[in-house]
Amino acid sequence: MHNFIKAIAPALLIAVLLASCGNGVQLHSVDKSYSTDTIFADAKIPQLSGLSSESLQDSVNEEYEKTITELLNNFSKEAKNTGDQSTFTVTTTQHLNANGFFSVVTQVDSCTHSAHKNSFRITKNIDTAACVEVRLSDLFSDDSYIDMINSRLEEEIKQNPDKYSDLWEKPKLSENQKFYINEKNLVLFYPPYELSYYERGFVEIPLSLADMSGYLKSDYQRLAGN
Repeated sequence: MHNFIKAIAPALLIAVLLASCGNGVQLHSVDKSYSTDTIFADAKIPQLSGLSSESLQDSVNEEYEKTITELLNNFSKEAKNTGDQSTFTVTTTQHLNANGFFSVVTQVDSCTHSAHKNSFRITKNIDTAACVEVRLSDLFSDDSYIDMINSRLEEEIKQNPDKYSDLWEKPKLSENQKFYINEKNLVLFYPPYELSYYERGFVEIPLSLADMSGYLKSDYQRLAGN
């Protein structure tokens, strides 16, 4: 019996940690939408609730509020000056909220007559078990992941030539690489005009989490289904 208790203790500890900050994270929004004869602004600013760390939750929500409000104000000023049809949209997509991990992308698109479409992303990857924001490097045991991911990026391009035929630059891992995580993949993305023409928008490249499980920290093996 004693050995049985010792065996299940680590699993129970993990379960408690996952529940402490939990998968109870929820998305809400503050609506600052408005419209006129020439302006349509669909501005629903995302807000999180359910994090046990109030300081982290407040920090994330304040960043959403400050960044999107500033973008909206700049858009509104420019749109009024042009007097032409202009649009502003905020789209928030939750990619993962399971296994003690929360990954969400908010994209802001604005378009006025005086400029081409502008797109901006706010990405949040949160370890809801530890209640911390996660950078790409935080997921891996050591720096060997850099060469591994660059190699997998090259392989992904070679295996899907039609999908990436319009890229004029080879994707490489940057120091502050942007990413999100879904149930199967680590998805790296690059802003418009960095790898391809502007109208293509963000270039997203999915890489299998299961294939890179040997590089992940033990705390994040769960993301690869281990």
